[in-house]
Amino acid sequence: MRHATTLILASVILAGCDMTPEQSQRLMAISGGLRAASQSLQASENANYMQPSMMTRHLRNQWLVRGGRMCQYSDGTVLNMGINLCPLSI
Repeated sequence: MRHATTLILASVILAGCDMTPEQSQRLMAISGGLRAASQSLQASENANYMQPSMMTRHLRNQWLVRGGRMCQYSDGTVLNMGINLCPLSI
C-alpha cells in the first residue's frame, strides 16, 4: 500500500511537469495496477487472521504450585497467574 501511495504522489508531482499524453497514461495505468494489487494483498492478509470468536480459549483447570496459581486453557496453554485469579477465557 505504501508503494502505491508513493507512486500516486509521484504522479501528482509529475502532473505539473511536461509529460506527453502517452507517458501520463502509462503512469496512471501503473498506479492503478499497483492500487488493485495492494487492495488484493490487503484482503488476503486479512483473511489469514482468525476471527476473535475463534481465538477464545476457556479455562479448563487451575491449581496451586508453591503459592502461585497455574491456569490451563482449552488449547493446552498454561499460565502462571501468581496470586491473581485465573481469567475464565483468554
